[in-house]
Amino acid sequence: MFMQPLLSLILALFLVPKDTPGEISKWRWEKRPLIIFVDSEKNPAYQKQLALLQKEAAGLQLRDVVVLTCAGDYPELRSKYRVTKPGVTALLIGKDGGEKWRAEKPFSVEELLRVIDAMPMGSQEARSREDR
Repeated sequence: MFMQPLLSLILALFLVPKDTPGEISKWRWEKRPLIIFVDSEKNPAYQKQLALLQKEAAGLQLRDVVVLTCAGDYPELRSKYRVTKPGVTALLIGKDGGEKWRAEKPFSVEELLRVIDAMPMGSQEARSREDR
């Protein structure tokens, strides 16, 4: 039972192709992209964040979160989302395509889930889950 959500999260850890910055929009109204910008996939803060995300895979899956990694230089995406600091920056993009939340250091997944659940669409989805 636990392996299915974990497997889903692992499969959802996409590396964004450098030549397709517009591809993020393909999840509009379907998923909530969590874009993680990092200088290198070997960055210890990035590795710590992945471990935290994997522990909460089921909650992320319930909230339609897809994790996207932009490792290295992504000038168009960095410019679009105003990511200027080196290291790790995570952005949550809502189903409507707008930026909803930002973290520039490893974050608690519970905090991210609270942000999603507080959004109008997220709270509606949470009520829908409770009614089942």
